[in-house]
Amino acid sequence: MRSDKNILIIGCGKVGSLLTKAFHHAGYIIAGIADPSPLDSQWLTDNNIFVTDKIAALPDDAQFIIISVADDLIKTIVCEIVARNGFGESAIVAHTAGALTAEILEPVRSVNALPLAWHPLQTFTGDEDPAILRGVTFALDGDPAAVLLGRKLAAQLGGVPIEIPPEKRALYHLAAVMTSGMTCGLFGMAARLMTETGMTADQAEKALIPLLISTVQNINKNLKTAVTGPLPRGDLETIKTHLKILEKYPEVGEVYRQLSYELLKLLDDKDLEIKLKSLLKSNPL
Repeated sequence: MRSDKNILIIGCGKVGSLLTKAFHHAGYIIAGIADPSPLDSQWLTDNNIFVTDKIAALPDDAQFIIISVADDLIKTIVCEIVARNGFGESAIVAHTAGALTAEILEPVRSVNALPLAWHPLQTFTGDEDPAILRGVTFALDGDPAAVLLGRKLAAQLGGVPIEIPPEKRALYHLAAVMTSGMTCGLFGMAARLMTETGMTADQAEKALIPLLISTVQNINKNLKTAVTGPLPRGDLETIKTHLKILEKYPEVGEVYRQLSYELLKLLDDKDLEIKLKSLLKSNPL
C-alpha cells in the first residue's frame, strides 16, 4: 500500500546509510534499498530491510525516493527510474547532491514523479547516530509539492529546511566546501608547519585538534568573539615575526594574508585595520 511513510534509498554509501537509519528511527518504513555493491550490514539484516542491486527490483509503494550516489551517476539513475516506469503517481524523487539543482531530475516527470534537490548540510562517515541531523540545514529546490514534503521530512529528522534558489545552488555548495573540506586543507597546512618544530605528523595533528575543537565551539557561540591571536590584539611584532617565517613558505604566506584581511573585515575595527593593512601589504609575495 502506497504511503508517505515509505522510503526508498538508491545508493547506500555514507549519506544513504545515515539517512536509512535516521528515517527508520523517525518511524518511517524503509521499503527498499538499491545499491550495486553488496551491503554487509547486520543492522539492515536485523531490521528486515529489503536490499537489491537493481533499481527495477524495488517496490512501487514508496512516496519518497532518495538518490544518494556520486553526482556523475545521478543521470544514469534517473534513466533507470524512467525505464522502470517510475514508482507511481506523484512519487517524489530526490537527490542529496549539494552542488546540483533539481533540474537534473526533470526526466522523472515523464513517469509522473516530482523532482526535488534535498541536501543535508553536514559531513558524514555513515556510522553516526541519526541525532547528528538535529539542527542541520537541508537545502531544497524543485517542484513546489516536492519541496513541501521535503520540508516536512527534513523537519521530522530534526533538520532545518531552507529553500535555495537554483541559480544560487553552486554558491551554496561553495560555502559548504570552504567550511568543511577547505578547513581540512587549512588544518593540514598548519600541521605541516607544526612538524617543522620537530613533532611527528601524528603529534602535530593531535596537538592542534583540541585547539580546532575549541575554536569551532567558540564560533558556535559568537563568530566575532571567537577570533583570537595576535591580529585582534594588534600585536604587530608577532605578526611581523610570522610574516618573516612565511617568506620560506610563500603559499602559506598568501593564505595567512588573505585570512588576515578577512578577519579585519569581520572585526570591523577601523583603527586596527589601518594599523595592520600596511604591515600586511609591506610583505608582498
